[in-house]
Amino acid sequence: ITSSSGRAIFFRRTMPELRDVMDRAKIRFPLIDPGAVWHEQTKTWTFSCGYKYMFGQMEEDKDWTKYQGFQFTWIGFDELTSFTEEQYDKLDVWLRSKDPVLSKMLAMRAGTNPIGSGLLWVRSRFYEVAPPGTPVVVRVKVTVDDNGVKKQKTVERRQIFIPARVSDNKSVDEGEFAATLSTKSAATRKALLLGDWYAGAEGVWVGDDWEPDIHVCEPFKIPVGWPKFRAGDYGYSWP
Repeated sequence: ITSSSGRAIFFRRTMPELRDVMDRAKIRFPLIDPGAVWHEQTKTWTFSCGYKYMFGQMEEDKDWTKYQGFQFTWIGFDELTSFTEEQYDKLDVWLRSKDPVLSKMLAMRAGTNPIGSGLLWVRSRFYEVAPPGTPVVVRVKVTVDDNGVKKQKTVERRQIFIPARVSDNKSVDEGEFAATLSTKSAATRKALLLGDWYAGAEGVWVGDDWEPDIHVCEPFKIPVGWPKFRAGDYGYSWP
């Protein structure tokens, strides 16, 4: 079979970051398929079956427009918190296929550390919606064209957040990694060593001291007799 219409794309935010991944792919992909061909200009591998695997980057916020109109059957992001939510959502639109087999295999995958400019949207969208390891069904209303008539359609998206710590990566020496982080802030160490999604938010003054197990409780009805008070926060960096 040499006529697969499958097309995957793997994203990093900048070209230097992407170049590192492409260099590793040049070693590993030929081991998977000796007949795979690399096209430098389009940053695409074409496998013997016709399946294409692309590499892309979106350094500028609006770079998602470079991929407008494509049809992808698999989309991957590395360090998702370095991307904007708009970039992620725009690529989601082009996850589609008319192939009856591939249409049932469409998927988006993303990996990231809990730090970076996009931490808040990633945390809200994937980490806080349900306990880690819990399958979630997200229903989104979209507008589709049905023979020239615009109609509203509800699309289901299934997602799951799978947590990991540095100790899960057997290729990394945890002690050496911890030593490397010893000069970093406590918040950064907690984020990168323990996978703490609340420690590494940029501009959060309490990041070093925040402990969800201590500072967060299950909702409960507040007794009528409890005293109430107000407090004002003038800001730490910009009062």
